[in-house]
Amino acid sequence: MGKWSKAVVGYVFWAAIRFQAMKQFVSLKWWEFGIVECVLLKLSIFVILFETEVTKNKVLDQSHGLSRAKMLFLNAWSPDLDLAQEDFSTIPVWIKLPNLKLYYYFAITLSKLASYAGKPLYTDKLIVEQSRLSFARVCIEICNLPDKIPFVNEKGESVFQSVTYE
Repeated sequence: MGKWSKAVVGYVFWAAIRFQAMKQFVSLKWWEFGIVECVLLKLSIFVILFETEVTKNKVLDQSHGLSRAKMLFLNAWSPDLDLAQEDFSTIPVWIKLPNLKLYYYFAITLSKLASYAGKPLYTDKLIVEQSRLSFARVCIEICNLPDKIPFVNEKGESVFQSVTYE
């Protein structure tokens, strides 16, 4: 695998982004991780090569979210990656859970709630640290966009939680 074991594949969703803009964003965001190069694979898909696997893994651990208001999703490069067969029938998206009661603001609970809308990927760092509690925010992988998710509350009642998409 050689140098590719130190690479991540970045997918930009919702809009196309110019290669030079992505290269600049990557350089500014992860300069301290020793980026060797950023390569355009095809429209909105990039390979970002790091100096070491350790730095690559640090970036993967902390880097999910938005790039200039566009969703940037990172995956470790794999020898099985086949861009011709790449399936984008599911996409990552941040959802908000407005007006959620505070006692549900725990990563495991939010993950369970979000799983009704899609596959939970990440919980917002500010929510996990409980430093912002005005709304819950979870990144999920989805193939459809439900506007409400059902769950059973602490009283055993079936209720619906509204969902907004960013």
